[in-house]
Amino acid sequence: MQELASEAPVLRAVLPDGRRVTYCAFGDPQGLPVLALHGTPGSRLKYSIAAEAAHDLGLCLLSIDRWGYGGTDRHPQPSLAAFAADAAAFADALGIGRFGVIGVSGGGPYAAAVAAMLGRRVSGLALVAPVGQMTGVATQPEMTLFHRLVFRGLAPTPGVMRTIFTGFRALLTRFPGLALRVSARRAAKVDRRVLLGQPAGQALLKTFVVGLAPGVDGPVVDLRLFSALWGIDLGRISAPSRVWIGDADYHVPIAGARLLAASIPGCTCVDLPGAGHYWILQQAAVREVLGWLAAADRGDG
Repeated sequence: MQELASEAPVLRAVLPDGRRVTYCAFGDPQGLPVLALHGTPGSRLKYSIAAEAAHDLGLCLLSIDRWGYGGTDRHPQPSLAAFAADAAAFADALGIGRFGVIGVSGGGPYAAAVAAMLGRRVSGLALVAPVGQMTGVATQPEMTLFHRLVFRGLAPTPGVMRTIFTGFRALLTRFPGLALRVSARRAAKVDRRVLLGQPAGQALLKTFVVGLAPGVDGPVVDLRLFSALWGIDLGRISAPSRVWIGDADYHVPIAGARLLAASIPGCTCVDLPGAGHYWILQQAAVREVLGWLAAADRGDG
């Protein structure tokens, strides 16, 4: 696996109200634009692993820092619908009309919101190990005790989540190796090999450090939005859509990811036997997902 490139140029766009969005561009500068959304926590460095594959496939990944992460400003009234509006404004600022969207893990709900709100402007929606809806759905997804604690107990309480992520941020700063081992503690065996290996583990540390550099507003807002009513109509998604989820993923509720796929018209769900949450960090996986996005833009995805 190629290492994440911390030296990638940091680019900036300014939204109509003056808020700044920082991002990196990976792949073919003249290729199909793809809005690439990192997880919780994360940063613009997440998709550096996909630079070569994106270039080969004719894609330009616009990997942004989401609200409150890295160098991107917070939103005064965050919601998934507001993020979709910001995504449209970001694309407008770059002179982009139509684009693909990919969301990994905590980037999934935001990616789904963009596809739902922007309609035919989105050429394809790829969701990898996404967080699914857990509130206001007809069928409640099955969750482990840990996920019930996080999403139904802790996430709606911003003060508690702020304390947890502040502690993790401090650990990253002072004892990064220990922070990585803490992250790996409840992961599946296949994910522990990724987290504790080289260079993947160190690369992920970089994404976390950069993302949490300004503070912990990003993940606190994420968890609050994930655990509340999403306020978007997934039935409005018209772009070709696909979800990938591993059956050894302990980080997100698997049933929630499958329910998310079932809620999107025409969406296919790819079940990955033996795969964990970090399946996407393999180059073969990156090429599979990006190859599907490129095909979706051509109309044969």
